[in-house]
Amino acid sequence: MFQKNNSLYMTTIATKYPFVGSIDTKQGGRSENQDNAGFVDTPLGLLLVVCDGMGGGPGGRTASLMAVDSILSVLSDVSEHTPREDALKFAIEKANDIIYSKAKETPELRGMGTTVAAILINEDSAVIAHAGDTRIYQLRKGTIIFRSSDHSVVANLVRQKKITEEEARNHPQSNIVTRALGIRPSMEIEFDEVTFLRGDRFVLCTDGIWGMMPQRDLVQTLSRVMGICELTSTITNEIDRIGCANGGGHDNLTLAVIDTSFDSTVKKIKRKSHNATPTEIKEEGTMPYSMRKHLPLIFLGLLVPIFVFALYFILNTKKSEDSQSQIRSKEVTTTTISPDETVAKDGDSVNHNSTNVVEQVSPQHKRAISNPFQDPTLKNEQKQEISHQINTIVKNLDSLKKMNGKNREKVEKRKRKYVKEVIKPGVNQMKNKVVDEKKKDIKEILKLLNDKRAVSCDNQGRTTIDSKKHIEIIKTKVRGLQN
Repeated sequence: MFQKNNSLYMTTIATKYPFVGSIDTKQGGRSENQDNAGFVDTPLGLLLVVCDGMGGGPGGRTASLMAVDSILSVLSDVSEHTPREDALKFAIEKANDIIYSKAKETPELRGMGTTVAAILINEDSAVIAHAGDTRIYQLRKGTIIFRSSDHSVVANLVRQKKITEEEARNHPQSNIVTRALGIRPSMEIEFDEVTFLRGDRFVLCTDGIWGMMPQRDLVQTLSRVMGICELTSTITNEIDRIGCANGGGHDNLTLAVIDTSFDSTVKKIKRKSHNATPTEIKEEGTMPYSMRKHLPLIFLGLLVPIFVFALYFILNTKKSEDSQSQIRSKEVTTTTISPDETVAKDGDSVNHNSTNVVEQVSPQHKRAISNPFQDPTLKNEQKQEISHQINTIVKNLDSLKKMNGKNREKVEKRKRKYVKEVIKPGVNQMKNKVVDEKKKDIKEILKLLNDKRAVSCDNQGRTTIDSKKHIEIIKTKVRGLQN
């Protein structure tokens, strides 16, 4: 079961994973709200999606709603062994197919499309995907750790250092995006994977949020210390008031926030070069001076291996050509899209430059309806679902064991809250999943969690040896729930 937020009211993100979050959306000064957002617990982690629709008439709202529905549905039914980026890529591409096909079939929906920003987060790390200018921020103590790079005309000007970030925010072409779902049979999605620390905050927001104030002010606002639901509603109310004070014609605004309560198990990921830095968006394709000045030596050092590789390549050319010819005979034609193609968000105008777009598409531009990542036994074997839940509880117990600090009382209070709000709900969810003879073990596990040894610390705020042993006993009991 997934939940969507297409109303004017705040929604708490209810999840079995150890995260807390909420979503809020408002219509702003527009005739309707074309933003949509939703979340779902998947076998791969908590999925959160925010979309900003575009197109005349009912098109924008329809496109964003279809995108959220499709992406959540696909990801809620995948095998836990599927690579997260592959699953997310398939889900977004399927959403693009559905929107594009619907627009072709329905004249009044022609030209509709939507941006997309999605985060798939579990204990290991967060996988991020986006197309368009709906942003994803990772904040830590009031500082930007990560920010998605916009796919828009003004963002390209910033990367070329022709305008500043602030000039881009107020630019007359700020509403023109270069990537969107549903405009063409295929589209490019940008992916990133990031680690996180306890207390990090992930923010997904449409341009109706980030476009209303300078980035420094926005980050300060988003970093406020308050309840997660209070935070989202307070910020959207403030931005709505700013828009009304400036004439009342402001855009739809949607804000989604997730807070973490532990460190990710993955500690280091090689950052992709296309990412925006916390303070600026670097110009793409520019080589650092430190590398340029040593370029001759680097070139000479590469000559020998290049020569060896070239010789090897020549000797194997015939074999390679034979292999490639076999592959080509099985290929399906695809679509090449000009990187300069642009879409206006606040209207139904689309720049279709026929000289820059070559379409060679398979019939109906449709992919297979079946999900290649779906486990055929997932729905029929409850054991797999129980196993996943057990692994989640065990990881949460490991997080509990690692919670330390300088103040004993504060640490123990935080641990008790974590047990109450994260671990116990996960254990209680097992009651209806395990066989009857295991239900008594559930009661025993809950009793062990109520024991003070589960959260005890020494005077320095560190987990005691007795507490660690007690948690290991609980973990053993949890693993024994497998039918």
